[in-house]
Amino acid sequence: MNIELSNTVNEVVKFTNQHQINAVFQINTVDDLTAGHPYQDSLWAKFESKAGVYILMRAEGQGVHYIGMSEKGIGGRLYGWLFKPNKVNDAVKSSDIVLTITLEEQSYMAPALESYLISKLETNLNVMKIA
Repeated sequence: MNIELSNTVNEVVKFTNQHQINAVFQINTVDDLTAGHPYQDSLWAKFESKAGVYILMRAEGQGVHYIGMSEKGIGGRLYGWLFKPNKVNDAVKSSDIVLTITLEEQSYMAPALESYLISKLETNLNVMKIA
């Protein structure tokens, strides 16, 4: 297993257990979500209109690109990062990992989880690090 992915999932589980949050994880590649595969729509449907956090990380396990969140729909935020020209789109490869954590029952915890993960994980593209 990718060590960075394992560390990231461990941090999410630590936070969700401590705060008694129900979280649903989904792991895809950038290619799964962007290359027009027949199953692409069904993958997006699992998180696109739900609150939560998304994490883009290198497939080789050498770091996290970006951590973001949405209190309404991960899909709208993630779509912008993956399909429009920007710093994240420029940095990711098709084999990189997209981890989505949906918080359907406790959407208000998405900002807290995002802040926690940014403070715990080494990211390349998040502008503001929280101490």
